[in-house]
Amino acid sequence: MTSSIRIRLGATLIAACTWCGVPAHALGIDRVISTQSLPTKLAAYGGRVVWSAYDAADKRFYLTELVGQGAPRRLAIRPRRIPFDVDLGPGPGGRPFAVYSRCRTERPDSVNDPTFLPLWEEQRGCRLYELNLESEQEHAVPGERRMAGVSDFLPSIWNGRLAFVRESIADKTPRGSEPPERLEMLDLRSGRLERLAAGPRGRGGAGGDNLYPTGPGALDLDLRGQTLSYRWSYVARRCPGLRRDDQLDPILTQLRIARPGATSRVYGSSCAQDDPSTLIAGNQSSGTFTFATTQVYGSNQHSTFYRRAVSGKRVASGLQLGNAFLVSLASSRGLYAVTYDRSQPPGNTVQIVGLS
Repeated sequence: MTSSIRIRLGATLIAACTWCGVPAHALGIDRVISTQSLPTKLAAYGGRVVWSAYDAADKRFYLTELVGQGAPRRLAIRPRRIPFDVDLGPGPGGRPFAVYSRCRTERPDSVNDPTFLPLWEEQRGCRLYELNLESEQEHAVPGERRMAGVSDFLPSIWNGRLAFVRESIADKTPRGSEPPERLEMLDLRSGRLERLAAGPRGRGGAGGDNLYPTGPGALDLDLRGQTLSYRWSYVARRCPGLRRDDQLDPILTQLRIARPGATSRVYGSSCAQDDPSTLIAGNQSSGTFTFATTQVYGSNQHSTFYRRAVSGKRVASGLQLGNAFLVSLASSRGLYAVTYDRSQPPGNTVQIVGLS
């Protein structure tokens, strides 16, 4: 997986984006829900928002929930050394469920950059768990085949189905040399496991590019019914529409759609020659994608949000959030984001916010 191929603030970004040129209007922060010093993945469903709140005292991440306009509260489950790769969706009986992995060994990101999410593919022995948000009862995902040398992570749930990333890897495999990943869909009722079409292999991985050694992979998953949208990054030979920089191989990030028994489709891409792609995946709702791109020029950065019909290529709207670096995005009865703002005091540079 290429989540090790990531954007660094302060870099000069030369990107080609299939959505550039769309008129955008200003998007403001309606509410600062919480602040912390390290980044987190964000998930939302049914008026609930969940993220990993970092406790600097014990250096642990606690799964935290916001319901409606209430106050954030920690959920009564064990914390992790890294942020939860959490997703929300309807579980049995339509009740709100959270799904995530827990790993036998978890290594915090040594880069310690507030714009970096962890390298979930570099953890070892990961298994999937589900949490009923009404009862706060945590269980291992039923039907997951717990095989030796297999690590599962980045799950996404919708009713009786669960999509996730699977990696066959030995404990002694050097970090950064992980094999190509697979996308799987599990029927939680029957236990049937089905392979979904993934993205291109690219030039990374074993025997590939030395600067970005980790192979290609999915960075975000969002399941609705039998439709999985996901963000896929890999090392390419050049950015489409741009002349190749002979010094560096570019990183191409694609927004893709996959369904069981069908090939995956590309709905757009973003490419950078001297830094990772700017595409940030959101989720799909009511037949549209919500996603964003972040552009960085020296000390300046801004993020632009888009909505796009699943059935077509037309961009419905563009919303621009100025002077903030977008880390994660989710939508449910509103738009929510995790942003990094270097102008904030130390310890409060990462914000979980509501947007309007």
